[in-house]
Amino acid sequence: MHYIIGTSFTINPNPKLGIRDKRFAPGKAYMLFNIKKDKDKITYVFVDQTRQKTEVEFNSCREADQFISKLKNENIPNYDTRPEEVSLT
Repeated sequence: MHYIIGTSFTINPNPKLGIRDKRFAPGKAYMLFNIKKDKDKITYVFVDQTRQKTEVEFNSCREADQFISKLKNENIPNYDTRPEEVSLT
């Protein structure tokens, strides 16, 4: 899990930058408010500046991280690869 509760982002108003999702308004700021697991799904709850909630359901935290990284127009590290061992000599 890369993005944690408190992560915030603003949806870029330029449609050429970032992805569009009708649940999130362009130019509006959002914060990841809660993460809850229900059976086989994970629900991420986002709030805007007026505390209006937007819930998005994912199959995994990895899927949620990819979604948020696209909204933030960021790359996230590949946690599946091992860093090379560091030699102390």
